[in-house]
Amino acid sequence: MSYGLSVQHPSTGKSATELVLSLQCVIEETLKGVIPQGSLAALLDFPDYSNVGDSAIWLGEKKVLKDYEVDVLYIASHNRFVKDYVVSMPKEAILFLTGGGNLGDLWPAHQNFRERIIKTFPDRKIIQLPQSIYFQSLENLKRAKEVFDSHPDFTLLVRDEKSLEFARNEFACKSLLCPDMAFALGPIDKPFNPTQDVVLLSRTDIESLGHFNGVSGKIETNDWLDEPQFLIKWISAFLSDQLVKHPRKLRPLYRPLEWLYDLAAKKRLERGCRFLSSGKIVITDRLHGHILSLLMGISHICLDNSYGKIRNFCDTWTKDCEFTYWANDYEEAINLGKDLLSGYE
Repeated sequence: MSYGLSVQHPSTGKSATELVLSLQCVIEETLKGVIPQGSLAALLDFPDYSNVGDSAIWLGEKKVLKDYEVDVLYIASHNRFVKDYVVSMPKEAILFLTGGGNLGDLWPAHQNFRERIIKTFPDRKIIQLPQSIYFQSLENLKRAKEVFDSHPDFTLLVRDEKSLEFARNEFACKSLLCPDMAFALGPIDKPFNPTQDVVLLSRTDIESLGHFNGVSGKIETNDWLDEPQFLIKWISAFLSDQLVKHPRKLRPLYRPLEWLYDLAAKKRLERGCRFLSSGKIVITDRLHGHILSLLMGISHICLDNSYGKIRNFCDTWTKDCEFTYWANDYEEAINLGKDLLSGYE
C-alpha cells in the first residue's frame, strides 16, 4: 500500500514488498552454501535486553535455522553462557553467533564474548551471522584480528559492503555479504492504523549523532530501549540463572527456556511495530526503525548514526526502495516529512 504519496522519490521506486522478498532470496542463496541442511547447532548471544532491532534479528535467525532444519541444542545470552553445554554437544554441531551491529569496540561485552567463544572452541565450526563492523581502536582491532585469524573454521557474515571490504582487508577468515536477518521475517502486517502524523524513533545511546537533541512539541520521541517489566522476562531470567548454577541437574529445562526467550523477543518486536505503525510517517536514526518500516510498508525518513552504519546499509541494499527517504539532519527530515504528509491519503 503506497498511501497515495505524491512526492517523487529520487530512486527507482522498487516496492517495499518486492525488496523484502528479494532480500529473503539473497539470504537464502548466501546461507545455503554456509549452513548444511539438518545441522546441529548452538545459537549464542541471545539479546536479553530491550532493543527491538536485535530481537527482530533473533527471530529472523530462528526462522532461517528452522527452514534449514537446524536442530538448535543450546541457546544462551552472553552473560549466562555455560561452556559445559557446548562441550557436551556432538563435535559436528555448529556455533552460531547472533547478528547485529556490535562487532567492534563500541559494545565491548558482546565483542569480548565473541572473541571468547572463538578462542575457546577452535575445534568447532563457528558462523558469525550478519554484522556491521566498526572499530575505534587499532589495539582492539589487532586483538580481534589475532583471535579471528587463529580459528581454522570461522565464517564471518557482514550486512553492508563497507563492512565486507573492511573484513576482507583485515581478517583472514571467510567473509560474505548477507542482508540483515530481520528481513527473513518477510512482510509484517501493521498492528493498527496510524493515530498521529509523525513518530520519531531516536537513538539515545553511544551511536547517536544527536540529531534530535532538544526536540519538543507534538512529535512523540521514543528510543524503544525502555520496556515495561513483564512476567516472561522475569521467569526466563530466573530459569537461565538456575541453568547456569546447575547445568547438569536442570538440563531438561533448556527447551522451556528457549521458548521463553523467543516469546520475549516476539513481545519486543510487537512493541516496536506498534510504536512505528502509530505514525503516518516515521523519522529515525535507528537501522531497524528503517528495516521494520520497510517490512510494514511505512514511509520513513532515515538519518545516520555515529559511524555511517545506516547509510552503508541503505547504499548496499535499500536505497532504491519506495517508502525510504534520506535526510542529513533533523530540520531536513522535518521539512521532508511535511512534504510527505501533504500527499498522504
